[in-house]
Amino acid sequence: VDNQPTPFTKPPVDLERWYNDAQPGPMHGCTTGSFPGGFDNDSVMNKSRGDVELLTAQPYDCQVKDAQGNLIGRIAWSGGSPGSLTIAGTIFIDGNIVFQNSAKAIYQGKATLYASGKITFQNSNDLCGDPLCSDDWDPLQNLLALVSGESQADDGIDMVNSVRFQGALYAVNDIRQRNSTVVWGPQIARQIYLVNSVENHYVPLGTLLPGMPADYSEAVVIQPEAGGFSF
Repeated sequence: VDNQPTPFTKPPVDLERWYNDAQPGPMHGCTTGSFPGGFDNDSVMNKSRGDVELLTAQPYDCQVKDAQGNLIGRIAWSGGSPGSLTIAGTIFIDGNIVFQNSAKAIYQGKATLYASGKITFQNSNDLCGDPLCSDDWDPLQNLLALVSGESQADDGIDMVNSVRFQGALYAVNDIRQRNSTVVWGPQIARQIYLVNSVENHYVPLGTLLPGMPADYSEAVVIQPEAGGFSF
């Protein structure tokens, strides 16, 4: 901990790309099933969906498959509390994502989930990759990366009042955690505020998921083949 930390550069986030390429997302709807209200409603990235609840009263299942029937992306909710959230691929919602009303979910699978706006957890929410939200969580098996594209409000991700989350967090602006919030996993933001009995466990993830904000550089390795020449 230092009051003069080394400057860091956040990995870039390409909202425009994933608005267009996410499956499921605004430009690639469900090929099987549906998502309540859809991922967008005007074909413009402008937060037009408003506040979107993923853990709804009714179950849903939205899948995107290619012509051969291979699964490309999925978001499915079983209903109930706690319920099961099944995820795959890169998903984009043109609005804010809201978890509220003591909604609790155990997720299964791996996915990057974008909101063009804010992501808010409030009042006794669980969203975990382990049924107990404990150190038994294995991010190599179940991993959800939440990305907030909010650039106008100060807080892109706000977590308040007995929230538990396991996964990765990325905010264009700030992350704010308050009042008995527990987070397992890495976090990237302009600033991170921890207020009143907040607990963070920075669990390494291994290989990044497709769709996660990242800055890649290509490495070239030259290796002699058997029977060839080397210098």
